[in-house]
Amino acid sequence: VKQLGTHRSIHTIQCIKKDALLTDALTRMNDDDFRFRHFLVTHDGKVGGKLEGIIGYRNILKKEKDPTESFDDLTVEDAMRSFAAGKFPKPTFVHLHETDSLQTALGEFTLRLNKEVGIELNYFYMSAIPIVDQDHRATGIITFKDVVGAMVRGEIPIPNTTVGAIMRKGEHVRVTPPTETPRKAKHKMLQLGQRDVVVVDNEQDRTFLGMVSDNERIVHSHLDIPVEDIMISHHDFEVEEFCLTSETTVAEMLSKYILTDYSKTFYDLPVISYRPNGRPHFEGLVGYRDVFLELARSNAVVYYQDVAP
Repeated sequence: VKQLGTHRSIHTIQCIKKDALLTDALTRMNDDDFRFRHFLVTHDGKVGGKLEGIIGYRNILKKEKDPTESFDDLTVEDAMRSFAAGKFPKPTFVHLHETDSLQTALGEFTLRLNKEVGIELNYFYMSAIPIVDQDHRATGIITFKDVVGAMVRGEIPIPNTTVGAIMRKGEHVRVTPPTETPRKAKHKMLQLGQRDVVVVDNEQDRTFLGMVSDNERIVHSHLDIPVEDIMISHHDFEVEEFCLTSETTVAEMLSKYILTDYSKTFYDLPVISYRPNGRPHFEGLVGYRDVFLELARSNAVVYYQDVAP
């Protein structure tokens, strides 16, 4: 995994101490030259320090937009996902060792993690995973887009199937009417680990109206506004060719996942069909986890071609 992700032997790794202010972390992330959305949290704030956790842009954003918090006084420790190997009976954090295979990484990306200790129904998945050496010193990070990018470049096999065969649908996806608030939409999705809000006219008809990205939902989560005011409309998705049909191949889907502007915003892509009257019907969601799970189900040989730095 160290050859596929961002490893200190090849790239610069961004680390931070847990007592650093969140305002400082956000300033660093907003710098034009900063190309990462995550910090590795180490005991000394340096690469090679003992791993203590990871913090992403969305973790900081949630604290910044929470009116009950005094953001200027908060530290990284208040928002980070903490690393505590073996401390809890159920997984709340994952990491990879430098010698782990890509197959192992795929398993960790699709592992359901508890949102909070003691709460079983609310969970999430890590989209960026720290890499450590045998002494649990932070040496790198791998994101799901590192893996997807390698697939698009032909370095990792792509499942030879359609998105209709692997998408989440029915009870595995939560949809939201246009008048619902971001906060209510969030609570509907907690039990599924779903991040993007799917907006439909109603739950029975499921005419697809648009989607609200995870970041936009967080920014507006404390405002009493309808999701239709902040969603990207179906029309805009069509202009960007971001909508899929059940017949779209996984290879085509991954290209859109990497190459479109919306790929920087959404974790999942909508799968729709068109009724005779031309109205778009929401069929399901598909994202990187579904592709990774299909690789595991098909017992595909997962490999990564060594590329000289």
